[in-house]
Amino acid sequence: MANELINSPHYDDYDVDDDNASIETDTNISAVMWTDPLLPARQSTRQRRRQRRRLLDRHAIRHVEREQARSTTATTTTSFRHMQQTVHWWWNDWFHTLAYQRTTTLITYLFVTYVTLVLTFAGLYYTLSRTIGCEMDLHVLMEALYFSLSTQATIGYGVSDYYFGGCWTPFGLVLVQVWTALLFDAIAIGLIFQRLSRGHKRGKTVWFSRVACIRRVTTQGHSQWYLYIRLGEGRRHPLIQTQVRGYCVRHERYRETGNHHNSDNTLQTTHFVTRPLRWLESHVWMRLPQVLVHALDETSPLVPPKDGWYDAQGHWRSINDSSTFPQSLQEYWQDRQSELIVLLEGIDALTGSMSQTQHSYTMENIVWDAQFVPCVRPDTNGGCVVDFAQFHETRPVNEDTPCPYL
Repeated sequence: MANELINSPHYDDYDVDDDNASIETDTNISAVMWTDPLLPARQSTRQRRRQRRRLLDRHAIRHVEREQARSTTATTTTSFRHMQQTVHWWWNDWFHTLAYQRTTTLITYLFVTYVTLVLTFAGLYYTLSRTIGCEMDLHVLMEALYFSLSTQATIGYGVSDYYFGGCWTPFGLVLVQVWTALLFDAIAIGLIFQRLSRGHKRGKTVWFSRVACIRRVTTQGHSQWYLYIRLGEGRRHPLIQTQVRGYCVRHERYRETGNHHNSDNTLQTTHFVTRPLRWLESHVWMRLPQVLVHALDETSPLVPPKDGWYDAQGHWRSINDSSTFPQSLQEYWQDRQSELIVLLEGIDALTGSMSQTQHSYTMENIVWDAQFVPCVRPDTNGGCVVDFAQFHETRPVNEDTPCPYL
């Protein structure tokens, strides 16, 4: 992997750790400026339905493509199928269940709960006033509602006898409502604060290239295929301690039948590793756009097995030479329904919250024999200019074209 500063004298390479991506730089850039991002074209609902179902939704929202891992119950057709959740599981983690609701839905739940508490205690106060009395002066239900709301909001009473004629029952009931109101306020404030300060929205400012490039590079007589993915930060204050991980998800089949079965071999998730350099602390510097590079060799889970593989029709396939590699790789990805999922994690320097964003690539998102167009150029005042209008652009290259990322 290498960073994206191609046309600038401040240029260096970085590599990937086994669980993260790393960067190494020996110069300081005085300033980084951004141009207005190019809004990605938004696909229609009909166009999105025509595409093959993914594990990761790449639906575009505003400046970035929105990624949301779909994991629902077994009653609907989804990428992952889970058993139906039970009410017992919901109550075991009710706080996070509410915290993951939409903000409008959460506020609606809290409002309904608040009104329910007021109505419940109003009924208790009205019943107490009608049966025992205790100088509560609650003659109609409306007065009981106002009394309950005043108690819960702690705004004072308008009764003739503040001590309720010395009765202990109103004291206990008021004490229970005040304690219930305190618990409700604590839960409501915690849930709303959790929604407002969550790092999920922060990850939406991270850019992933719409396509991944695959090209062959020949250096010193050795030819090797590489996969390239570009990522960048849309804010002036980037995430810190950023780490990148990649996963290849593919569906395997048994040799004797060619069909999928419910076993551990049906869905195989593999973590790929490229040139580990642990001493670089495995962090990506997001101040400038970066290009992730993965070698498509025999150790890569993206490449068909060296000994060959069986397709859906039971035919034996193998890669005889490098000239058939693009066709073999496309057939293998389509047959195995392979999907490359890239995860980026980082910490927001202002709030200190962990943020994660993810993106996926299938064979329809691969551009062959291409390279990303440089989107970073030197500025006249000594800094750098990041042109996000060129962030997703690619250009065709041949095998002899030098690769600045290796």
